[in-house]
Amino acid sequence: PEFVGRFPVVVAAARLDVDQLASVLTQPKNALLHQYKYLFHLSNVDLVVTDDAVRQIAQRAHDRGTGARALRSILETLLLEPMFVAPDPDVVSVLVDADAVNGRTKPTIIRDPSKKLADDHDAQELAVSF
Repeated sequence: PEFVGRFPVVVAAARLDVDQLASVLTQPKNALLHQYKYLFHLSNVDLVVTDDAVRQIAQRAHDRGTGARALRSILETLLLEPMFVAPDPDVVSVLVDADAVNGRTKPTIIRDPSKKLADDHDAQELAVSF
């Protein structure tokens, strides 16, 4: 009994394939995409990630060879700028497609100009009241 904890345990695990990585990204209750959607929701912004983008994120993680750990790193890099822009009052949605994942474009930030105008008007009224 006292030797059990002293022997090293070697376990061989197979690499996750792209489909499995995509499911890790979307299916569990506390999946990464659900976490990021919630963070954007706190700023009243919808985060929309296309199915092709999910597949590309999983493919990039698979190519790195670090398994599911790469998913968070890829998402953080991809969503860094939109996370800083999201609190702006005129931002309504952020769209991530396969081109954004592959670096050809940036994630699309969708704005509602009427919200910006309303917020500017409120700020002017507040400045005048002081």
